[in-house]
Amino acid sequence: SARPVKRIETTPLGTPRAVQALVLRKGPRGYEVLLTKRIPEIHLGGFWTPPGGGRKPNPLAKDGLESISQVALRETQEETHVELKRENILGRLDDVFVTNLWTDEPIALMSPVVVLVPQGTQYYPAPETEKGEWLLVSELQQPDIFQRLARAREMHIDSFTQQVLRQLSNVATGRSPVPE
Repeated sequence: SARPVKRIETTPLGTPRAVQALVLRKGPRGYEVLLTKRIPEIHLGGFWTPPGGGRKPNPLAKDGLESISQVALRETQEETHVELKRENILGRLDDVFVTNLWTDEPIALMSPVVVLVPQGTQYYPAPETEKGEWLLVSELQQPDIFQRLARAREMHIDSFTQQVLRQLSNVATGRSPVPE
């Protein structure tokens, strides 16, 4: 049976909620996830991350903000030029607190959303990103994968994105039950 997704609804006062869209496609060797290199001038500049960002105002929403799904779809289009529809969304993974590296204080709550795009979907640079690469999801199980990506391909991936990618890999390879 599937385990419930860990959703954190209450956060320390002032902690914003952010979203990462884990964009998957079927590749020749298995499922791949898209990471983009952010331009140096913006938050997390130079790091490789999935598309993502914060919730924007939505006057029609009960809480006045976009839904997690709406952010995933919008940010993917803005950062990769990949057009998505609600039907592309497979579901969510566990929420992850993003903490300050020095104080361990929460600075954001990350909600990962998994989306599936057609085989052969390509990434196209956008104003916030320099380039993109598709990583084989099954390879994310390797214990030293993030260190090897940093050394061999200069792909520097922040710790909370590493945590989300491991979670994705665990679910995709059957090491963790699929969230409902």
